[in-house]
Amino acid sequence: MCSAISRLVALLLLALPASAEGTLQLMLSGRVENATGTSIDLEIAARGQDGADGPLVALRMALLPGTTAIDVAALLAARLGEWKIRHVAPAPASERGQATLFVEGVSRVLVRVGDGLHATIGLSEGAPVSLQLLEPLAKRGKGKLKFHGVTHDQRLRQRGVLDFSVDLEADTASIQAAELLGNACLRARWLSERPTHETWKPSPSFEGLDLVGTSFTLDSSAADWGLELRLQ
Repeated sequence: MCSAISRLVALLLLALPASAEGTLQLMLSGRVENATGTSIDLEIAARGQDGADGPLVALRMALLPGTTAIDVAALLAARLGEWKIRHVAPAPASERGQATLFVEGVSRVLVRVGDGLHATIGLSEGAPVSLQLLEPLAKRGKGKLKFHGVTHDQRLRQRGVLDFSVDLEADTASIQAAELLGNACLRARWLSERPTHETWKPSPSFEGLDLVGTSFTLDSSAADWGLELRLQ
């Protein structure tokens, strides 16, 4: 009986939508506070015509002290424009310490910032097909990964929220982070999966609720943790 139920659950999960539609919201805040500057990694891959990764925009660079969120966002928007990737750049009147970009048709995003710069990744139309925590490269320390989800009950026409977080120790590895996320998600009464040993994903639906939007905030104030999300 249990085996039959397990097979039924697996078939139901396979029938559910597998990924977000590809609209990314990237929020950057702060400024480089390190007197010697810092380094960042930002990658956004667009979806190709065949469904695979298309053009890749990457900022792997060292930044001078005082570089602000709007400075980084403006450069990233310019690179997206060069590759003709659809996006909405920050308003010219935006505060220098706060910037938001919307990018369409995204298949993958990678963010690693620190030393005063902070990032939140929002998937406006669903959940990722995988999430991988990237261990610090320049400075090790503790961190925290916060998850926020918006749920929708189609039958009752109601919206809800799903919130949880995991604390990261200085030596937390990608495999351990995936396990922590799975356990935290279960405590929040939602299902999740492990596509690989190092990755994690929340189930797109559970008990009549659809996960219609998700966001991920990585506390990198003490160490340059990174995060990679795949949307397809």
